[in-house]
Amino acid sequence: MKISEYQIKSKEFDLNKNIAYYFAGLAGESGEVVEEFAKSIRDDDGFFTEKRLLRLRDELGDVLWFVATLARKFNWDLEEIAGDNIIKLSRRKEMKTIMDKGRNETIEV
Repeated sequence: MKISEYQIKSKEFDLNKNIAYYFAGLAGESGEVVEEFAKSIRDDDGFFTEKRLLRLRDELGDVLWFVATLARKFNWDLEEIAGDNIIKLSRRKEMKTIMDKGRNETIEV
């Protein structure tokens, strides 16, 4: 499925009218993605079991729904957002300003 098709199709599951719900939901679902990582550390020495990978994939789908819905609420097209993001990242790569925040230094690309 193309991302633009997903954005249109995902609208049929949008039952809430309060914009705060979408921001909170995105944060919550993003937290669940991180939680799967934390559980992999706690339970499996950082290894992603097949079961955990399926849960991670499912949570990423929920994040995608909230991103698509928020974009639609602001009349933004996900394909354009994705394209603009690639342009921004390409500029950063070209200018060698993609940063490794852990070491606070520029990564040579």
